[in-house]
Amino acid sequence: MRGHDEKPRTALESEVESRLAINGWNDRARVVVIDPELESWVWDSSYQVSEILGWPDGADGLKRWMAERGFMKAGESKPARPKEAFDEALRHRRMAHSSALFSDLARAVKFRACTDAAFQRFVSTLQSWFPA
Repeated sequence: MRGHDEKPRTALESEVESRLAINGWNDRARVVVIDPELESWVWDSSYQVSEILGWPDGADGLKRWMAERGFMKAGESKPARPKEAFDEALRHRRMAHSSALFSDLARAVKFRACTDAAFQRFVSTLQSWFPA
């Protein structure tokens, strides 16, 4: 569904779910549109992010660095462009994207604190499909 940036996330989710239902998927499919980016969950706990990146001055230093580069404003909890901010932080620390890095982040970041509606829908879907 490329080219539909003007539509709200929830409208896109409903539209694609309707199309899936028409084609026989019914309740066996769930659509989650991540807005702005999947990397949004990374920033829900900047303490762990700064620790994993080995950031000088910890989370406060990382937030200052992001503010200086226009990724976030004072008082914000996460950058408006999370993927771009994360990629730039990795470049700054001379670190490469790796599955080990994201694995470390996934173990460290507390998902319960995430307030992103799309991510909450994603987690809720996984929990309903794969109950503990």
